[in-house]
Amino acid sequence: MQQGFTTIEIMMLRNVITFTVVLLTFLVMWFNKKITVNSIKSVLYMLLVGLICFHVSSFFDLYSLNYISVNLERLIVHLYPSIVCVLLVLKNGRQAVNNNQWIAIFIIYGATVLFVGFETNSIFNWVGVLFAFLAAFFYALYFVLIDSSIKKYGGTQATLFSLPLASLTINAQFWITDGQIDLTLFNSNNIIIF
Repeated sequence: MQQGFTTIEIMMLRNVITFTVVLLTFLVMWFNKKITVNSIKSVLYMLLVGLICFHVSSFFDLYSLNYISVNLERLIVHLYPSIVCVLLVLKNGRQAVNNNQWIAIFIIYGATVLFVGFETNSIFNWVGVLFAFLAAFFYALYFVLIDSSIKKYGGTQATLFSLPLASLTINAQFWITDGQIDLTLFNSNNIIIF
């Protein structure tokens, strides 16, 4: 962003790379007969969950950087494991999280609230905190919704089915909303960053 790229441009470029890696990994696993598909319904479910959660999470993740520092954004986004625990409690009941995990969650949130309090001093910053938290929430939601697919197909295969559609829709969002990239931004430093 400091180099002049917009949020949607960064999302698009990042997802071109992601889509390429996912496609190559999928093809290697397919030709080595390591992809198993039990039902089209399962694949469609993984595609849909990936589409919603990865697309929305990616957008809020990058958009929050318009308002807050990378350090604060990363701290908030990395709350997603604790959000997974809370969502699992809502889904499966209190037994999904033990007492030690609750203590860890309260310590993590306490430290985060302190850090947020030191860094944020305006509504502008709190909007960024909200966007970063939404990114963490949708990423955590992905893990909760895809849990049964991960158990059935494994984490790699579930990810390979979840990411492609989200990558394509992120690129579609770019072409619909922006549609052009300033090619002068593609200098050697920016290429290395990506």
